[in-house]
Amino acid sequence: MGFLRLGLLFTLGTIFVGCSVNPSSESHSGVSCPTIDTASESITPETMFDYVGQCGQVKQYENAAQWVVVLEVFSAFDIQRVDDISAHGATKQLKKKTLKQMGSDEQAALIDALRVVTETDSPYKSALCKKLFSLSHPNYHPEYMIKTGMASQLGNNNSPLKAGFDPQSAWEEVLSKSVRC
Repeated sequence: MGFLRLGLLFTLGTIFVGCSVNPSSESHSGVSCPTIDTASESITPETMFDYVGQCGQVKQYENAAQWVVVLEVFSAFDIQRVDDISAHGATKQLKKKTLKQMGSDEQAALIDALRVVTETDSPYKSALCKKLFSLSHPNYHPEYMIKTGMASQLGNNNSPLKAGFDPQSAWEEVLSKSVRC
């Protein structure tokens, strides 16, 4: 079992235990679930969490699980480039927000889908790896992370990104350490 797979299942399982469940009684007509084919370097983890929620609403849990993996990889890249260590918990905050909107059955289905998507011989994992390795490093400004840090809260005017950061090297490192393709 790969590093990313164990980390995702452990992290999501931990967050599920702490979430209050608010199953929605609203109709889900008109909700779309983008596939990872639409992933690009400019889509932020914040947007990807929205996709996870949308996919959960229409019960496309394998798509939701693939977005979870992509957003975890993008978030790992952002952690490397954002200087304020206190901002690195932003992804956990987004997870909690997303998962609070899911019912317990949806959460369980997402965990099951993560197991399927991250299995070594899974066609989902194959598609996921192909997509991730076709992308360059994320090119958005990681505002979702920066705004949660203490430096931002205290009005620190210094650059929120690490000086001398090499995005290509960081991207290659994130891919090699987090995804077992």
